[in-house]
Amino acid sequence: MTVQVSAETSRLTGWFKSSHSSNANACVEVTFAARGQVSVRDSKFGADSAVITVPERHWARLLADVLHGTADNGVVGIEHTVDGGAVLRGNGAELRYTAREWVAFREGVRTGEFHLAAAEVARTENTGTRMAVSGS
Repeated sequence: MTVQVSAETSRLTGWFKSSHSSNANACVEVTFAARGQVSVRDSKFGADSAVITVPERHWARLLADVLHGTADNGVVGIEHTVDGGAVLRGNGAELRYTAREWVAFREGVRTGEFHLAAAEVARTENTGTRMAVSGS
């Protein structure tokens, strides 16, 4: 059986960044590819980046905290830097983002680009199951 995977589904099952990042190489990257978790990394470092993994059940709360500037949601600590950037801490890892990177991510969150529900719908409609895909 051949499964057709749309560009949108591919984006949602591999590493992706906010459309507000333009063609920048330094961004917050997210993947929904692994069952039950969402992973975040820094695209500046690609596969060598530290990765923070968030249980799916906590992802919506983290996104709300990103939008509202909350410092700690109990899973991932968010430290806002004086220059407008942010530091994420979780799973023993730390990710540092510049103001430009953080603003692009926050705008993507605001416009719904990182909502888990969209990824779930895309996976179900296109494959009938979750896909374990890694990309860059």
